[in-house]
Amino acid sequence: MWPLLLLFLITELARISPGDVLKQASAEALQGNHQKVVDLLYPMLYPTSQMATRTQEIEAHRLLGTAYWFLGRRVEAAQEFTAILNLNPEFQLDPLVVPPGLISFFEKVRRDLSSRLEEIRRRRQEEERRRRMEEERRRREQMRRLMKEAPVMHETVTIREHIFIFNFFPFGVGQFQNGQSSKGWVLAMTQLLAAGVSLGSWYYLQYRYPDGLVPHDEVSLARTIQYVQVGSGVVFWGLWALSAADALWNYTPTSKSVKKKIVPKIAISPANGGIMGSMTWQW
Repeated sequence: MWPLLLLFLITELARISPGDVLKQASAEALQGNHQKVVDLLYPMLYPTSQMATRTQEIEAHRLLGTAYWFLGRRVEAAQEFTAILNLNPEFQLDPLVVPPGLISFFEKVRRDLSSRLEEIRRRRQEEERRRRMEEERRRREQMRRLMKEAPVMHETVTIREHIFIFNFFPFGVGQFQNGQSSKGWVLAMTQLLAAGVSLGSWYYLQYRYPDGLVPHDEVSLARTIQYVQVGSGVVFWGLWALSAADALWNYTPTSKSVKKKIVPKIAISPANGGIMGSMTWQW
């Protein structure tokens, strides 16, 4: 009968999660139903643990060992507390939750296992040290690989000498030399426009009146065109003077330009029957 009952309990417990079983067992323990705690948790731990995490497994052994202790089954309680200490040698019972006698019993189990627990601590420290060394090795290897495959930043610095006489040239030449392209284009276009209007007006007058004689009825028109010619010429020369003054004010003997370019690294490795290369880009 007992095997059938145990099989039934295992089947029923398989339908609920380990966390639910722990909650139910904890509630039963608070009510003093220690045998019920044993019935709930023993199938979850033996023959193999069904707990999802180490924390759940430790809690299950704690509840089961505590139940055994209250039931007077000291050998089974010692086995459960031994399992706890094997999982966590530093585990402590909460004195606010369990009676002093249980704590004394637990500490006696700890003292009896002192040499084994020391070995567990040493082994875990060694495992932690190896784990950290392996993580550090992987990190360094990853950094070396990234540095090896990372593209190279090529920087080209060009020093250009400026020609002083260019400051006096028209059409924004001095501005272009000083690196003020926008200002240079404005001056160049306005000077070209003024020069074109002035020269066009002069050419029209020369073509219309080649001998310099203007008919009486065209005097007003000729005079207006002459004013446009002179005015646009004044604008041209004024802009030329302005551009020269501005170019001199902003003049520097040299200028520096920097060009940066990302160049991929080419990794070459031997291959069967030849050489295999790979190109790596990173932006």
